[in-house]
Amino acid sequence: LGILSEVTLKVIPAHRLVEQTLVLTRSEAREQLPTMLRRHKHIRYMWIPYEDAVVVVTNDPENELPLAGPGTETLDANGRRKKVVTDDDLKSKFTSSEQLAPLRVLLKKLSPSVDDETLSGMGFGDLRDVLLASGNMLDPDHIKKVNRAEKEFWVRAQGLDIAPSEQKLQFDCGGQQWVYE
Repeated sequence: LGILSEVTLKVIPAHRLVEQTLVLTRSEAREQLPTMLRRHKHIRYMWIPYEDAVVVVTNDPENELPLAGPGTETLDANGRRKKVVTDDDLKSKFTSSEQLAPLRVLLKKLSPSVDDETLSGMGFGDLRDVLLASGNMLDPDHIKKVNRAEKEFWVRAQGLDIAPSEQKLQFDCGGQQWVYE
């Protein structure tokens, strides 16, 4: 390609995204794929092997929420229907500790010597990495146990969140991997 001496980038203003996390079955994910792709600005699917579960994460600009999506319906200044996200919409059914509980319980069962202070300092990616390493990673039964706990984590983590786009378009997928879209 040669040497570049000048580059022009088109940037957009900083903005906030509404992120929705939900867990679907594989058949639901397949059925809803065309609609999800049309409806959302950003979407990612994460299949959990040995579980009939697909984690779906959508991100949409805060001021352009799809009417059929999550949030609270209201009217804009011109009397047209629109969606906004309220504090009530953001309330999680589970605390962070409750969301991580299935992973922590399994780790305590597989590695009883792990102390509570260490456990409480570990997030999802760390817990998943340690769980996988705590057994034979080539043993399907071990992977099934870990993935069952991971599925329960995601079921408990379902919901809405709002943050700047540079925070929402990245995620820790474990295994020393960091994904930035």
